[in-house]
Amino acid sequence: MRRVPSYVGCFAVCFVVLVCFLLWHHDRAIAAPANAADAVKAQDPRVWAGVSASVPNATTNAMFSVGEINRLMIGVALVNDGETPIPFDREKTRLVINGEAVEIFERNGPVWNEVQRGRPFGASTGGPAKYFSQPGLYKIQWIGDGFSSYVLEIRITAN
Repeated sequence: MRRVPSYVGCFAVCFVVLVCFLLWHHDRAIAAPANAADAVKAQDPRVWAGVSASVPNATTNAMFSVGEINRLMIGVALVNDGETPIPFDREKTRLVINGEAVEIFERNGPVWNEVQRGRPFGASTGGPAKYFSQPGLYKIQWIGDGFSSYVLEIRITAN
């Protein structure tokens, strides 16, 4: 029986990894909301959106224990880099947590109908613990009409 040289096996593994990478659709890594009306429109090039997670006095903003989630805060920001105001309705924005669109922002905040250059929108909310109650990896994204943030990954540990 003839032996296959070891470099052939390495080549095969590299080839499979390369094919998987080329076929992977990073833009579909988080499932879109089930309701087509909640789908995100094309990103406005004038807009930057961000999402963050934090716990007061935590040593990291990427990993939290189940005991800390009652103090977990999710923050969002929207910046207009264009010359003219862009339309914005906070009530139409959603957080997407592991592919599920959820509403966690209270409706009693200030009303914004546009984001002007030099006046970014920023908000944070406490009380999202019910969405992070089990240890595991959570992918979080903030979406709205004409924008979507990057996907933030946080880890919830048992202790």
